[in-house]
Amino acid sequence: MNLQKIKISAQENVELKYRNNAGDLITIEVKEKASDKLIKALYKFRQFVVEICELPKTEVERISIRGLSFSFSDKTGATGVIITALRELDNTDAPLLLNTPIKFDIGEESKKLLPKRMPEAIEELKAAIEEYLENKNEQLSLFKMAS
Repeated sequence: MNLQKIKISAQENVELKYRNNAGDLITIEVKEKASDKLIKALYKFRQFVVEICELPKTEVERISIRGLSFSFSDKTGATGVIITALRELDNTDAPLLLNTPIKFDIGEESKKLLPKRMPEAIEELKAAIEEYLENKNEQLSLFKMAS
């Protein structure tokens, strides 16, 4: 799976965009709560938002992840990642929207590279997404068999 984007709402509904093995762009919106494993995998990215945006480490608990976007360079073979998050504010009802600068998995400039543990977190997220999709497909096939 070539993941393009994952979004999660405040209600923990999931939207996925990815390219399948045939190169087709697939978009899936699920209106029920995401699996605990998927939510846990996404929330690991809070530490990377804090690190990339150079926030105090104490801010991690005030961050909620809303999505990741991936871009791919055919020229360099690099994968770029942007994390979208919200940070609670004390004196307003609305949160602060944070988009990290794009970071890449390969390259020569250290300021442009992913934080050290982030590639592992991305792989964990992809595994959680694949498991989530398999469970959704199993539910659909059970529904089709019952009808």
